[in-house]
Amino acid sequence: MIVEIVVCTARMGSEVRLRRLLETRAKYRGTLKGCLSSVVGEAIDGTSVLLSHSIFSDEEAWSGSSERVQKRYDARDGGLEACMSGPALVGVFEMPDLLHNSGDVA
Repeated sequence: MIVEIVVCTARMGSEVRLRRLLETRAKYRGTLKGCLSSVVGEAIDGTSVLLSHSIFSDEEAWSGSSERVQKRYDARDGGLEACMSGPALVGVFEMPDLLHNSGDVA
């Protein structure tokens, strides 16, 4: 299982737009083969920090999803970077499949 986490901060005045762009991408990702979940959340402290969290069945599904999202949206809406106050923190992790693993978790 592959988990992608993106943490970013919206540029002042772009908070609503960035959230909308992230939510649109998450919704689309959720329809793609191999995407088990894709959601967007915001910081509870009122800052403009947003988190995008997606879970994929395997690396191929993650890679294909990223390419399809970029091709479908970035050229059309200008991408996310213009709405962010700086670079996003991106992490992609391989995780045990806890949802379907009936054995003990160490």
